[in-house]
Amino acid sequence: MEEYLAELDVSRNNSIRGKRSQYKYVDNQERLQLLYKVLISEEPLSKAAKTIGIKFTTAKSILNLFQSEGRINRMLRFKTQQNFYKRVSKSDDLLKSQ
Repeated sequence: MEEYLAELDVSRNNSIRGKRSQYKYVDNQERLQLLYKVLISEEPLSKAAKTIGIKFTTAKSILNLFQSEGRINRMLRFKTQQNFYKRVSKSDDLLKSQ
């Protein structure tokens, strides 16, 4: 039984197709091109995504985001997360020193 569970753990870490592909960030220019092709040129979403070179699901989420929030540009999150972790570690250091 333990061997079977160990095999399951290994198979969860490695997907069936191998390693996961790295996420490709779509820059604002590509987002704008996608929205122009889909909304103005009335090109199908799948074809527009292929010509730009992004996955269909990513293109679909960009379109949904534009329709729901009216936002085209990507949100910057890395800097805010990085600052948050710096603040937390500083506060932890202050608590330990007291």
